[in-house]
Amino acid sequence: MIIIVAAMLLVGILAIGLAFMLALRGWTLAEARTEARLRSPDTPTLTYVVPHGQDPARVMTALVRDGFISVPDIVGGVERLLIECDEADRARVRHVLQHGDPTRLDGAATHTDRVLFVDETEAA
Repeated sequence: MIIIVAAMLLVGILAIGLAFMLALRGWTLAEARTEARLRSPDTPTLTYVVPHGQDPARVMTALVRDGFISVPDIVGGVERLLIECDEADRARVRHVLQHGDPTRLDGAATHTDRVLFVDETEAA
């Protein structure tokens, strides 16, 4: 009797572990598909350099709340976000980045006066 209970417990633990691994695999594959779509030259994107000290995850969360998908991108040690966005929505994305979540990693509040994307210059 004890062996049957132990075997059932072991099977239950293995089943829960398998279910967790399959769910994690599905989430990982969905993230990979999103990243591949945003890196495709056919997808309109904006590239935003995340200011030093600002948490990219909080910026991504603010963008998602406003309906924009983004993925992190690190180039040359610089944290950037690739943001899926049509040209018509550039101003909305800029507004979200300026006002969405201005908290830095150390908890201090910051305010971004002017948001520039990689394809823009200060004079633009």
